Amino acid sequence: MGAATEPSSASPSSPVPPGFAATHGDLTQPARDPERYLIADTLFKYHATCYLTYAAFEGMRALVRAHGLTPADVLTIDLTVDPTFLGVCNIAVPETGMQSKLSLKATAAMALLGDLTAEPAAFDDARARDPTLRTWLERITAGCPWPSS
Repeated sequence: MGAATEPSSASPSSPVPPGFAATHGDLTQPARDPERYLIADTLFKYHATCYLTYAAFEGMRALVRAHGLTPADVLTIDLTVDPTFLGVCNIAVPETGMQSKLSLKATAAMALLGDLTAEPAAFDDARARDPTLRTWLERITAGCPWPSS
């Protein structure tokens, strides 16, 4: 049995550093404030995905609700995100359920298709390879129109 590896969305040509830590500042020197309980800043996650995919998912879901959209009404989807997202959750064609959790394209497609992403079971390997989802991955782009700083 081989060693487990962490899914990666960074590519050699990516202008942003890969990984979770790069988006959360200098984690080598954690800030401690004895007058403050950090538990009060805990975020509740509504979807079983990377938190950075939430804007794409919730935006798509809001468009579906507001305009009564169905997948048949949509030709393509262009996601515009902060460049740091591209180093964390930009797996373009996820092969596994775990990789789907780190894919802006997969989560946007799943929102359009009505998947119940609050359920961890929504992100299984069979769903990642589903032909309908795969078709949508080809019709969605994710990028950043401005240079990263």
